[in-house]
Amino acid sequence: MAEMKEYPQRRGYSTLNIRCLKMAKTLRKLASGLASLAFSLVSFSLGGCFTPQDSDYDYIIQSMNRSAGAYSREEQTRGEALKREDITRAAKAYEAGEELFIADTARNFNVNIDELRRFYRAGFSPFEGAILMKEKVPLEYAVKKKDILKPYQIESAYYSRYRDLQTSDKTVRQVYGPKGIVYTRFSDLELKSSESEELVPVPKDLFRYFVDSSHVPITKDFERFREIFLAEARAETGATNEELFKKDAVDSICLSAVVACRRLKYKRVDSDPEFVQKYGSLITVERSLEIGEGDCKRHAWTVQLGFAVLKERNPRLKNIHVTSKLGGVMDLSRIHEWNTVIHFTKDKNGKPIMLCSQIDPTFFNNYGGALSVDERHLDKDNFVPNVFRDLAESE
Repeated sequence: MAEMKEYPQRRGYSTLNIRCLKMAKTLRKLASGLASLAFSLVSFSLGGCFTPQDSDYDYIIQSMNRSAGAYSREEQTRGEALKREDITRAAKAYEAGEELFIADTARNFNVNIDELRRFYRAGFSPFEGAILMKEKVPLEYAVKKKDILKPYQIESAYYSRYRDLQTSDKTVRQVYGPKGIVYTRFSDLELKSSESEELVPVPKDLFRYFVDSSHVPITKDFERFREIFLAEARAETGATNEELFKKDAVDSICLSAVVACRRLKYKRVDSDPEFVQKYGSLITVERSLEIGEGDCKRHAWTVQLGFAVLKERNPRLKNIHVTSKLGGVMDLSRIHEWNTVIHFTKDKNGKPIMLCSQIDPTFFNNYGGALSVDERHLDKDNFVPNVFRDLAESE
């Protein structure tokens, strides 16, 4: 398998973050002339087509006033008048034709209008196209994924290690059904795979789960991650890189977990005041490995990306995926992060199955390497319903 290309760095912000930041900026500057962006956001959420009524003006102005308590009443009144004027102008521009709406969006987002027209002709709203352009997602990739992903998921997919996965137009339920999802403890797991087996496309709802921004590790320099990971893996095993790329699936996953455990001491890096003051918040996984401290997310991200490194040049692993938790106990899922292993294979009768298991590198670290600790995260009888619950939440 050819080595995966490196892609432009991920900035760590989801499209939802970007929308919120854009709205916050608009609210802070009541008379800044960016009111048409507020209209674009409301219009986008309602399907991209509506004419503002008085109630719409009132709602927007009330929202601005709640966020602008520091302004004097005179400033707020003046801002309200300007806001009404700008929203009305934006509505008239929209009613006058899409071209004016595209031009208005291109100006507000500071993007090339001709390129924005290309996104619009490909089926994206001007707002969607502007967001994808700001995130430097190529139109060709956006079009390829448009039928299975929402616009904010396209941006997340482009910057994830799952970027070029072959996907199916069917869902997990359509391909495998409840009886085709098989769970086994990681300590009992056997992943039999070969170079000759056909590549199995990933069901579209599972692909959405893979690339959801909440499941994509924060990394800005994957080459640096690869360098740290392989150096630690070589030190742990005494193997060369070529030998590492020949390991079977279970050994590759275990090695990724061992690297996470050897390299990281557990610390709540996003909430510990002293750590945040020293290193900043939302640090990347490679920075966490450099520092030598990380929370459950960084442990799980290390396993997820470490397996991706080993998989890049090992065609035997093409139908095996390591992602964030899937199908775990709901209460624990809200506060903890671990990994799910998925293997698209066949049972002894030749029927396609989705073989699943779980491993928690944080507990693996703290409980002396006992692989069976993955059991505490699961109500085994409810595993399959919880898989479908998680996939539904990724829509």
